[in-house]
Amino acid sequence: MGMRSRNETRWNVPFHHYASLEAFLAAPLQVGGNTFRHHGREIDVLIENRRAATTLVVFNGAIPLNVQYLPYFTGRGIAEDLGLNLIAVSDPVLAHRDMTVAWYLGDETTGPLRPILVPAIQHALEQLGADQTILFGASGGGFAAAHYAPYFPNCTALLVNPRLTLERRAQDKMATYLRLAHGLDSNGAMTSSVRGLLADFGPTDLAAVAQHGLNHDLLIYQNFFDSTFLQHHLLPFLRVAGAGPRCYVRFTHDGHGHVPIPPATIREILDVLASDRTAAVDAAGFSPASEVSNLTGQFLPEIAERLDSLGKENRRLGRERDALEVQQVKLQERVADLRSRSDALDDKIRVLNRRVEHLRTEPPLWRRMWHVVPRSFRERLQRFIRRKHA
Repeated sequence: MGMRSRNETRWNVPFHHYASLEAFLAAPLQVGGNTFRHHGREIDVLIENRRAATTLVVFNGAIPLNVQYLPYFTGRGIAEDLGLNLIAVSDPVLAHRDMTVAWYLGDETTGPLRPILVPAIQHALEQLGADQTILFGASGGGFAAAHYAPYFPNCTALLVNPRLTLERRAQDKMATYLRLAHGLDSNGAMTSSVRGLLADFGPTDLAAVAQHGLNHDLLIYQNFFDSTFLQHHLLPFLRVAGAGPRCYVRFTHDGHGHVPIPPATIREILDVLASDRTAAVDAAGFSPASEVSNLTGQFLPEIAERLDSLGKENRRLGRERDALEVQQVKLQERVADLRSRSDALDDKIRVLNRRVEHLRTEPPLWRRMWHVVPRSFRERLQRFIRRKHA
């Protein structure tokens, strides 16, 4: 089992090292990388202070498997563009080389991460002194943002196409997490024993927590054509926890499947949320989740149009497929004809080869003619030749 290496220099900021979480909490805030040791593992928090009224706290989603180094931070570009303070948290469990997402839960080495990261983030927020806090994450990072948000009352949690449960459609990633983080070989199914193992690390289904009420604004941005996350994450979550007054949803169409949100869109949303404008949530395009049935109704004409378009495209592709199949049949017939003609030519070549071999082994013409001359004539000719040479 390999581990990722550390490389701090690639971030082009100073790194400040602390012997423990307690040492970090006792020290004045330092901008740049802040690394403290916890149970033998480095935990990294990147802090950028722009003296803004809003601080963006970013949890990364799944990272590419070929990422070789930690720490891994996201959110720097958008925070700089919008002039926001930034607290970017690197998930230390991603030190396991074969792991791409760990949801900021923790592992056997770190123990549960929430009791460690929450005070570290709170310390940074207090030192930055901003009026507003936005926790942000996409996909698996959205799970982490929603998980941590209750510990920052009155914050805004902005989730983009988020994973909202580890109970469904997570078996492959969960199997990897359980094997590397907890030494448990399983198929990734959420059994009672797995729930018991993870009980101290965090919830496996965020709806079970949110249904008791939210102490923060929860904003969920969902691509309507990301069918897996819509059907298995958002809609089940809303059925349980969507009636609360602080849960909001924005549906959109960014393409089919689990595709990233367009950078311009997330910048627009964060810019509005970070402003002092009243009704910023509504201005950012979010509506109360309790109106989700009405929201989905708004998309029905577009869905019908897209389905019709997909049907036309499918029929066009069907016609092309049929034409290709006809061409394939003709090509197969042509190949069969050429193969038959080739076999016939091979037969002729074999006959000619046998004839050539026969001609090569036949005696000369004079010898063949000698045998057809009458015997008496041959004997007289032989006596004549002997007398002539005598």
